[in-house]
Amino acid sequence: MTPSLRNAKKPAGTAMHPDHAAVEALAHRLAVQAGQDTSLSVETKIRPRLNGGYSYRDDTVVVALPLESDASDPNVIATIAHELGHRGEPDLLIRNRALGRTFEIGRVAVSLLFIVVGIAAELRGWGPAAAIVGCLTAAFLWLYLLGVVKWPREYAADTYVVRLIGKEATIANLQTLPAGWVDFDHPPRRFRINAVRKLAGI
Repeated sequence: MTPSLRNAKKPAGTAMHPDHAAVEALAHRLAVQAGQDTSLSVETKIRPRLNGGYSYRDDTVVVALPLESDASDPNVIATIAHELGHRGEPDLLIRNRALGRTFEIGRVAVSLLFIVVGIAAELRGWGPAAAIVGCLTAAFLWLYLLGVVKWPREYAADTYVVRLIGKEATIANLQTLPAGWVDFDHPPRRFRINAVRKLAGI
């Protein structure tokens, strides 16, 4: 359940993990437990740390984990459950393309704002204060886009994990994430833990 690799952005590792068959079987078992079909593909790559992703394009769950880890690691279970959450939430699937396009347009717009502010500050002699204000405004808009488009999907996937493995196991997994910003597409660890703790009736 570390930062996911949305929309077919898969781990760069090319070697298949030796425990791939067990990870694949686990993913299919969790899919059945979640009431999903088992037609999904599973890829298990060797990487320095555990990571996961789901590709809407080809219905593939990707798990990247260290060579010394295997499918019995509780964090592997939580990672797969999180990615199945992205796969299994119908409202997220239906809105995925629209959300993705909105986010990418917003990403470009914010990047252009940075450039425009820098050029305008230089040409008009606004000085560093105006440039700083402009960059802070662009940064705020970027975080707003994340909060509106990306983060709700991660909170929803975490809720899915709670349904599959329980609240305490989900929190234990989240606590293994780095405390700071790892991937701006995901809320900070403490935000996600607090959201899970506030879930009622699960």
